[in-house]
Amino acid sequence: VSTQSTWGLWTIEEPKKNQVLRSSYNFEPSMSDQSSSGAVLVPEALLQRATSLFLWDDPITSGVAFMSGLLVVLLVQLGGYSLLTLVSYLFLLQLIVCFVYINGVRFYLSLKGQAPKPSEEENITEYVTAESVSPFVVALTNLINQCLVQVSQVIHCQDNLLTLKAIVILFCAACLGRIFDTLTLLGLVHVVAFTVPKFYLMNKQVVDAQLEKIFAQIGVLSQHVAGKIPGLKPKNE
Repeated sequence: VSTQSTWGLWTIEEPKKNQVLRSSYNFEPSMSDQSSSGAVLVPEALLQRATSLFLWDDPITSGVAFMSGLLVVLLVQLGGYSLLTLVSYLFLLQLIVCFVYINGVRFYLSLKGQAPKPSEEENITEYVTAESVSPFVVALTNLINQCLVQVSQVIHCQDNLLTLKAIVILFCAACLGRIFDTLTLLGLVHVVAFTVPKFYLMNKQVVDAQLEKIFAQIGVLSQHVAGKIPGLKPKNE
């Protein structure tokens, strides 16, 4: 049975054991699997693609995505390019390649006296349907509502311990922001996303044991502080 984490700014549903990273661990969420607490579940197709990308199931695809992200960060950070410039150059390059290729094929076929066949994509009039978007809309709505509920509880001090945790987290984030700029933090997040999940998968038992000890100590410390200061006892106790 899933249990709720009492540490952190937001209370989230912890997945069952062996339901952490892969769908082969029986982590196959669907929109009908939401718990009564309103936990947000990501549509299955998107979750599987992200899992496959960050776990390097396809080394070529993951490698290209990883190096592309690093290249963008380096060009913006060291090359002095803006993100708008890089995106514009990327689409510009794609349009130039498409223009040269398509018109080159047409010219070649005209020399041979053949008429170019229209591609199937030229006849597509609907790329997105309401059925394909609805799972993401439901997930996004649940996520926004869940976050707003937690933010409201923090602001109105419904749980003083939770509010203090939020204060500590924001203070640590402010200190981290003074050390690294935003672009550097985004680069670190990019590297972590492509390295930590794979490392965890390869060393799952060791990491789980260490994390269990750490969170147990944090829980004991949190309960000790809550017991010493009046009004800090969690609401669920």
